[in-house]
Amino acid sequence: MTRAMTVVLAVGFLAWAPYPMQAGVPSSYTVQTIGAANSGTQALDINNSGQVTGSSGDRGFIWQQGVLTQLPTLPNAYQAYGYRINGLGQVAGVCDATSQSSTGHAVLWSGGTITDIGQTRSEAFGINDKGVVVGVDYDAGMLAASWDHGVKTYLSTSSGSFAEAINNKGQVCGKAGGRIVIWKDGVTTDLGLGSGAGKDINDLGQVCGVYAPTQPNVWHGYLWDPVKGCTDICYGGNVTETWGLNNLGQVVGYYYPLGDFYNDKPFLWDNGTFYDLNALIPAGSGVTLYRVFGINDLGQIVGDTRDERGFVLTPVPEPATLALLALGGALALLRRRSASA
Repeated sequence: MTRAMTVVLAVGFLAWAPYPMQAGVPSSYTVQTIGAANSGTQALDINNSGQVTGSSGDRGFIWQQGVLTQLPTLPNAYQAYGYRINGLGQVAGVCDATSQSSTGHAVLWSGGTITDIGQTRSEAFGINDKGVVVGVDYDAGMLAASWDHGVKTYLSTSSGSFAEAINNKGQVCGKAGGRIVIWKDGVTTDLGLGSGAGKDINDLGQVCGVYAPTQPNVWHGYLWDPVKGCTDICYGGNVTETWGLNNLGQVVGYYYPLGDFYNDKPFLWDNGTFYDLNALIPAGSGVTLYRVFGINDLGQIVGDTRDERGFVLTPVPEPATLALLALGGALALLRRRSASA
């Protein structure tokens, strides 16, 4: 085999390897904490570059590689939250004028600046890589809305509707009329799950969230697939909530006994199997994971700890390391074949 052919194969392998190598569940994770203990820090979302958003000390932030950068606020803001971050590092969230809920404005942080996209009492819960933001407009009667580069569109005429997340195909998940729905191009699709909410949607159109299949307000998690329909996600009969999923169909959330809201246990769900995340971090780390909210396509997971810090879990070995190890093995095999030719 010629050197040129070896290089071509190596480059091709680099382009191919990382995405398939991300499948599967790691045997352990490293854990990095964000913020000080008892700081009320929550890590709410993470993109594929490892950028994290959330809130700490009543301020929204972006965290990356150990560095926390506070996001600017609107004038006279009381508190701010970054809810979702896209692949470009843009953050959708809210700036509140007071300590009361539903008093803030939906905002977009981009390139270090903040834009008041809501203009009225509103919140922004989701954003895709095209910069389209979704959320709720409270002043319009609590209606699900989207903001596309300055253009606001109401997704529902049903009071009490919320848009929670948007994928890169423009599909939006949320709730309307108390039911779980997807909006796309002016069409509302009821998922047939009854009451609940869609919390996240991936680029395959899969949705996770909460619903009540057995009795009102006793939540189960779920993974809804446009072909396979609904898969119930409920851990041992406990109340179970699913908040985030990636493009591999892996779902994260937490469960707790009915009525015991302060005993949350975080998990990863993958292809029908639950994984206790506290059992997969290093013993003696001094960290007890509490809730999880987001997962990226590399399998990194974010949430908060029992002592009110944010955290990032990274699979061991990291997906990039797996790809490099596989590449090294492939190149070694090519060299042996070249030498024997």
